[in-house]
Amino acid sequence: MGDSPMFRKFMITLIPLILVLVTVPGHATMVRKMDLEEMCQLAGRIFRGTVVDIEKGTVSAGGGKISTITYRIKIAEQLKGVFADAINGDSILSISTVDLPVIEVPRLAVGQHYLLLMTAPSSAGLSTMVGLGQGTFKIYGGSNAEMAVNALNNIGLAKGLTGPVPYQDIADRIRGALRKEGPRK
Repeated sequence: MGDSPMFRKFMITLIPLILVLVTVPGHATMVRKMDLEEMCQLAGRIFRGTVVDIEKGTVSAGGGKISTITYRIKIAEQLKGVFADAINGDSILSISTVDLPVIEVPRLAVGQHYLLLMTAPSSAGLSTMVGLGQGTFKIYGGSNAEMAVNALNNIGLAKGLTGPVPYQDIADRIRGALRKEGPRK
């Protein structure tokens, strides 16, 4: 069985999945409902920005290649974490996530505004949204009426937060959770 084409195909599919689970922080890929404070604690970076470019690629890890998607995001607001210096007056952050069909990592779109709670990059340079869709908030509406909603319709984030809510409400709650957390060590 070890030399059969079916076994080799199975191993070719299984090995990248194992590599992803080893290289991406475990708490990031768990699909359990977390509240906003919990997600803030697990996030390495929290920011608001607009996707300006998307590029597919690969990264080497564990002796193999993992398919990736790299998003370049123009940062509008930094809430937590370390960010690169501005380039030509703009702060652009590149984040690389896995691109495997067996893991439902949220897909971002060019031109869309987001509030993202991201894990710190792994040793392979990969990060992901904390709680996957839970830590990916689409922002829409005009400047006086901006709304934010995640893939779970904000259910379970905090008391009184269900469905789309004003962006400023979520941002204020994140700032409050970060004050409770205190300075990072």
